[in-house]
Amino acid sequence: GGGWHFASLVLDVLAMRQDRSLEDARAAFESTGKDPQIFDSTVLEGTKFPAGDELEYLARHQEVFEMGLGTRPAWYQRRDYADRQRARTFKCMLAMPPDAVAPAVREALWQLAVRGGKADKPRAQACLVHFGGHEERLVSALSDGAAEVRASAASWIARSKLDARAELRKALAKEKNEAARAAMMEALEAAGEPLDSLMQRDLLRGNATVILGKIECPVLDWAEAAKLPPMHWADTRKVVDRDIARAWIAETYKAKSPAPSPL
Repeated sequence: GGGWHFASLVLDVLAMRQDRSLEDARAAFESTGKDPQIFDSTVLEGTKFPAGDELEYLARHQEVFEMGLGTRPAWYQRRDYADRQRARTFKCMLAMPPDAVAPAVREALWQLAVRGGKADKPRAQACLVHFGGHEERLVSALSDGAAEVRASAASWIARSKLDARAELRKALAKEKNEAARAAMMEALEAAGEPLDSLMQRDLLRGNATVILGKIECPVLDWAEAAKLPPMHWADTRKVVDRDIARAWIAETYKAKSPAPSPL
């Protein structure tokens, strides 16, 4: 607390002097024996120096971005402060020239883009899109060893309208993880592939039997579930096998999400 307030005071005082730079302010802060990380984080929060000067300073001290992204130990411990620093990190990086961002920062962004939480993924992805040159690695991530990364890559491809149909079909043919399969099918659908050809409708009955044997879904034992009206295929108007519909409910229950998926 005290270090942050002192850093703010140093910055405010020296910002009023036309002959002082942010590097001068950092040197003055360090001369008191305080942790320079505190000063750098304070700059990331915003100062009274011109915005261009702040970005130039942060470009020279990109370790503060790593701290904001969580790949370098931070001096602060409070979650609300860490969240604010991360949001400011994304905002500053979107304002920086792509060639000014260090490889370590790009790597930290990549990890958040494919493994981060709900709030971090889209912001990290937006930064990488701003920097450019991410497409090849994004397509390669469809064969990553982690199902979470494969699913994130497919979802990102779908949103970015990247034409990777051949790679998606190849990945889908080998994919065993349900969430990753659903994401890949959604990406192919977004690219113009007919979803029906991906579903393999003739195999759904057998798959449903397997799913119902593996997933314990108390919702299906609910008396009202037996009263649900039959479903019909939109194109043929034929009745959907009841076990297929029950398997879809079971998968949705397991995923803990009411949002439908291609599976």
